[in-house]
Amino acid sequence: MADEPNNNPVPNNDKDIVFTAPSTTVPELTLSETANIEFEKYKMKMNFLKWVLGTFAIAIMTIIINWGFKDRAVGMNEISQYDRYATELIVLNDNPVKKRMLAQFFANVTPSNKLKCGWESYFKEVDKEYVKFMTETNNQKTRLAELEKKDSTQLTNAEKNEILFLRSKVREKENIINTPIVVPETSLTENTSIKKIEVLKFIKSNVIQSDLAKKFEDEGFLYLLNKDVNNAIDSFTKSENSYNGYHMVYDIAIYLNKNKDQLSSNNSENWKSVYNTILSKYNWKIPEKYISKLKEQSGTTY
Repeated sequence: MADEPNNNPVPNNDKDIVFTAPSTTVPELTLSETANIEFEKYKMKMNFLKWVLGTFAIAIMTIIINWGFKDRAVGMNEISQYDRYATELIVLNDNPVKKRMLAQFFANVTPSNKLKCGWESYFKEVDKEYVKFMTETNNQKTRLAELEKKDSTQLTNAEKNEILFLRSKVREKENIINTPIVVPETSLTENTSIKKIEVLKFIKSNVIQSDLAKKFEDEGFLYLLNKDVNNAIDSFTKSENSYNGYHMVYDIAIYLNKNKDQLSSNNSENWKSVYNTILSKYNWKIPEKYISKLKEQSGTTY
């Protein structure tokens, strides 16, 4: 039996079969969906920024806290060391001259900033006490000099008693000024941060400064006696700057500066008046050799 013919035609691959490519079109996002995506991106950025800032903030705070603890530890250690002798040496010291000197020392050598500020404030208070003490001393010396210039036969009993009183007070205050600093041995240990040797070095440096102040004071009086007012002012000022409160060089410099216009000429009669004023008002601690020369040039006989 013969094969039956196949009535189904064979498809022509080139013509009859059609392939359709998948669609590549991305569906459009709605406005709300776009906003949500942007918001999520913003949240991610903010979270990252928070993490960065938090990390750095913690690190910085840790450094600050550690520094604060270390500074406090140093301060507490200093306080424990100062407590061994600072109270006895300074606070309870009734000598305003030495108290001021030691307060100045601690204000300069204390390593802790907090304690340094405290010592600087304390020095300002002590300095006021020192100025008051020196002013009172100078006034007593001036008054004593005025009374001693009078004829002893003309003095009243009250004035004689006042002379005795003033001599006693002046002698007492000179002893206070000239008394050396004594560092309590029982208050010092090997572990004390500020050693006795440092205090003694400071005292030694003040002695050196005192010697320098004396040198400039001598120069000032020599210029003054030679009627060179500008150099006299300069030398007395250098003396004061070398050692604050040295004798009365500061007061003399101020006085000369106020009156220097009247002393431009060596032949001015105002020189005698200036010499007399210095002898009567600013004579505290003036070396005797200059007192005699000032009297000679001023024509004063007392």
